Amino acid sequence: MAGTGQASGDTPAHRPAVVLSAGTFALVEAYDYPYRLGIQYRFAARCGWSLEPGLGAAFGPDGMAFLYLDLQRDFRLGERWFLTPSLAAGYFSNGDEIGVNEQLEFQSAIALSRVLDSGLRVGLAVHHVSNGGLASPNNGTESLVVFVRYPLGRPTLSARNP
Repeated sequence: MAGTGQASGDTPAHRPAVVLSAGTFALVEAYDYPYRLGIQYRFAARCGWSLEPGLGAAFGPDGMAFLYLDLQRDFRLGERWFLTPSLAAGYFSNGDEIGVNEQLEFQSAIALSRVLDSGLRVGLAVHHVSNGGLASPNNGTESLVVFVRYPLGRPTLSARNP
């Protein structure tokens, strides 16, 4: 792929990466839009479905935190754009800030991102966190973040240009 900072056939899922994000934990004015700062480690996808496992942490005010494991998959939208759904499960510490009541929480997300010439990826993601109906009430929250994905290592041999 000429001009994308990536070798032909190399996609973000072919290499591990670190993802940094910033945004809000709750898109509700009643909670005063608490901040969300996050970091993820993305492992390289190895299965035929190109599922990419990850390990992440997000932190907010007053002890709010979400530590999670997730799976995501990239879908190409042209040469430089990606649509990426993900599912996660993890431990949520509410910090008495928003209406998430359980410690075991699930996160579904959708991200739109673009690969820059440098190989970095920048994007916007929307998350929904809730207990998935395992407890009542099933309060949850929506978050919005911007992120930067830093690929680690070099493109795989099979992905390099001849």
